[in-house]
Amino acid sequence: MVHTVIFKVTHACNLACRYCYAVDNKSKVVSRSILGSVIRASVQLDADTVNFIWHGGEPLIAGLDFFAEAVAMQNAASDGTGKRYLNGLQTNGTLVTPDIAEFFRDKQFAVGVSLDGPPHWHNRDRVTARGNGTYEQALKGYQTLRSAGVAPGVVCVIDPVDPPDAVQLVDWLEEIEADSVSLNAMFSRRAAPRGGQAIFLLNLEQELRRRRSLICVRELLFAGTTAEERDKQGILDACHPGWPCHETISTVDEEGYIYFACDRFLDKNLSERGAYRLGHIDNGGFPKALSSPRYTELASVARKDKDTCKQKCSSFGTCDGGCMADWMLLPAEQTQARPEVVYCQGLKVLSVSRIGIDA
Repeated sequence: MVHTVIFKVTHACNLACRYCYAVDNKSKVVSRSILGSVIRASVQLDADTVNFIWHGGEPLIAGLDFFAEAVAMQNAASDGTGKRYLNGLQTNGTLVTPDIAEFFRDKQFAVGVSLDGPPHWHNRDRVTARGNGTYEQALKGYQTLRSAGVAPGVVCVIDPVDPPDAVQLVDWLEEIEADSVSLNAMFSRRAAPRGGQAIFLLNLEQELRRRRSLICVRELLFAGTTAEERDKQGILDACHPGWPCHETISTVDEEGYIYFACDRFLDKNLSERGAYRLGHIDNGGFPKALSSPRYTELASVARKDKDTCKQKCSSFGTCDGGCMADWMLLPAEQTQARPEVVYCQGLKVLSVSRIGIDA
């Protein structure tokens, strides 16, 4: 069993992306004391493997020495316990150096780089505090990783109401020699009742098939497999739609507080984090947090929402209910009509298309 710890190293960032919901530039980098507490506490998780995902803000603000210390702490914590540690990191790419890239290669970090497409797409929203585009800096970081022998995944944030052109997207992915890509819908637009997400995904799948491309698109992979099938295939991803993710994912912020499930529950409102906070790493750690009354209450809500989804949607078997955070975080008036959220629109069109192809 794998338990994923999404660790918010800091909420600060060196960019000012226009759609970002998770940045607080008053935030400090997590202290070494809290870092050590989190890693030592992770030994208590009921899992053979602990998968740390280093997140932000921009986690590379912490610097190379920080991650070298973290790995050393993991090695010390796992000594004699049988625990296995994996590491992944999500970055905007602009702070990647050759030394950092070589470290990630040597320590086998899985790295995702945020690139929203060709320059005119990326630079529309992924900008500096002065409004300058960051495509060249981000691409340089991505290429530095590749040159060092790291195979970074690409993370594109897309507008699900007005998505990009699928052919142009594949052209660009081939140009930068991408192996895999995740298409994250803007959170502010995820509950839109109508949009182009469904047709975009259908066009994207058809274009990849036409070219016989080997680029792996996470959303297309997940649309074709259930959570159980992915687990049996050993597909490790912190975000398994439909999986009871609160059982296998915990988030920790830079102050050492533990949150329910993924970082969407931490970042919904940075000024009101308490609603999904379960405890502190130095006060009982993960065991206390994951057995707390608040955890039990939230898990019950998640199960109820998933059951509602199952009863209302004939395509439930395609996605097992989708993203739990959509149900629990988006306003009730937007989700009660599900499956009209953009995630479901896309899956339903893909499933119909695939039935026709298989027939």
